[in-house]
Amino acid sequence: MAWDVLYYRAPDGATPGLDVLVDTGWPTNVRATMLAVLTAVAEAPPPRFSGGGLWEGMHGDMAGFYEVRK
Repeated sequence: MAWDVLYYRAPDGATPGLDVLVDTGWPTNVRATMLAVLTAVAEAPPPRFSGGGLWEGMHGDMAGFYEVRK
């Protein structure tokens, strides 16, 4: 099964998660870390990718979704 990283798209078409990754107001190291985690996840999806605390599964109604943490 192929995996991909998908970003939330709001009803108005906005993609806040993707937008923040291209926002130059974020420190370069933060953006680089987040992009590296997302790339690693796409290449070795859960449960193979443990994330080392940078990739966490959501709980409750959000089960099945994951978030990048810095």
